[in-house]
Amino acid sequence: MFDSKDLVAESSELIKTHKIEIYGEIAYAVFTLNEIFSYKGNQNKDLSTYTCIFKNVNGTWKYSWMQRSQGTTDMKTWE
Repeated sequence: MFDSKDLVAESSELIKTHKIEIYGEIAYAVFTLNEIFSYKGNQNKDLSTYTCIFKNVNGTWKYSWMQRSQGTTDMKTWE
């Protein structure tokens, strides 16, 4: 989806970082974003939680894997 020309991002705001863990050359993060975008002409206003795994390649952290929840995150989950 993120590489598609059908996606037009308008804004993406970090709401909360829930967790970051680093284990040598591998790390993961869980965070929630408030996003406004259109996909195939349909506008979306989502509150989505992401889980990402990163790998350190020659001193640069790069995405290795990413999962995005539906745009209906309940922030009470993280209290």
